[in-house]
Amino acid sequence: MQRLFSLALATLFALNGAAYALCTGANALDSLPASTRVAIQDRVDGIPYSEGLLWLAEKDQRSLVLIGTIHVPDPRLDTLLAQLQPHLASADKLFLELTSEEEQLFQSMMQRDPAKFLIMSGPGLDERLSPEAWSKLTDTLADLPHLGLPPEAASRLQPWFLGLLLAMPPCMFDSLAQGKLGLDRRIEKAAAQLDLPAGGLDDPQSLMDMFSDHPLDEQIEDMEAGIMLMDHDPSSIVALVESYFDGNFQIGWEVSLQQGRDVAAKTGRTAWLDAEIAEMEYQMLTVRNQLWLEELTQENQPARAVIAVGAAHMPGESGLLNLLAQDGWNISSIALDLP
Repeated sequence: MQRLFSLALATLFALNGAAYALCTGANALDSLPASTRVAIQDRVDGIPYSEGLLWLAEKDQRSLVLIGTIHVPDPRLDTLLAQLQPHLASADKLFLELTSEEEQLFQSMMQRDPAKFLIMSGPGLDERLSPEAWSKLTDTLADLPHLGLPPEAASRLQPWFLGLLLAMPPCMFDSLAQGKLGLDRRIEKAAAQLDLPAGGLDDPQSLMDMFSDHPLDEQIEDMEAGIMLMDHDPSSIVALVESYFDGNFQIGWEVSLQQGRDVAAKTGRTAWLDAEIAEMEYQMLTVRNQLWLEELTQENQPARAVIAVGAAHMPGESGLLNLLAQDGWNISSIALDLP
């Protein structure tokens, strides 16, 4: 079970950024019709701070260096980390979503309270889901042998937790299993070598409650619809990764959403998917960004800090950069030599 906790937690934070490094092959952006690519570019051009990975925010003798990260390995991250070293060396503190210690605390909290992620009594998913959805779920598990999760065990997992496990594509698993580090953990390691203190912006308990407090019947309803749209097409993952290293993560994000909508349209679930996307972005991005802003702008914070959080938190009206700008911070882009 400890292994499943680790996988679920990795996927949870992977959802915040271009997470699926080491997934190679065709790029979904290349296969889209020219008109769709133009429409995506037009949408992205209208999103504040959609281009760039590294930013400087300044206000009242304080400065924040903000880097949009990816959470799992890619060999190209070495080039980015080298360019971040001077910013770490001159900082007073590093802020992450969760530190390594806080991630471990998150896992131990779940182990102490299995009711947060298990169906403790009554029917399992095999009885609560429709026969069609349960069949699709068992087929999906068969296609993901790296999880080592038989249907009888999966049937006792709450949908929010099972959904995190299912969201991890096979091409992401090996690098995580080998203990390779994404940009966040590489930055944390580099900070430790500089004796730079690090802290988390998320509260582990609040983060767990955000996922696990939804009533089981609502989770079942969402899984009933969502499992029919489950797809591990690596081309959308490649689009996310490559757009990140092109310095415009939002392009890959929009491509991924477009592919989801295309699948949903075939089954009449477009409205449901749009509502789920809006709720996910609100809970995972908007709410947390606002809480992070309140934490970062407290008067007792250090004069110079580095903020390393998932790339999806940076752009948009409710993105961290725009929230800082609305709070009176001067925002400027820092050039990177992208690999």
